[in-house]
Amino acid sequence: MIAQSRLDNAYQFSDCLMQTMRGIPLYGGLRVQAAAACYGIVVHHFNAILLTIQNRIYASSSALERVMLEAFINGEWIRSCATDDEINILYEEGRYPSPKINKRIKAIEEMGEWNGELEKYYKDN
Repeated sequence: MIAQSRLDNAYQFSDCLMQTMRGIPLYGGLRVQAAAACYGIVVHHFNAILLTIQNRIYASSSALERVMLEAFINGEWIRSCATDDEINILYEEGRYPSPKINKRIKAIEEMGEWNGELEKYYKDN
């Protein structure tokens, strides 16, 4: 079982993150707005994971971890890899254009920011 102090620290971190995100202006067009929406989903899923852990619903917390990670990957891909046409497809059609998640991870990794860690973590979960 996770110690209550660790859960409390995680909740404090989440609150701090949400307060910080609320203060960030979303200038920069559709790319910035779409990436920010993904990061917001990450924070909400993180909070849901904490709640399920606190209530000992571990299977649900594990399922949410994967969805949270995919939201983060989508945000990173939108922020650093997606073309303007792909961003427009996302907004106009309400769907993620190609590439699939594994190719998005590869594109993110090729930007050099994650040094293979993102792909490794995704495969492990």
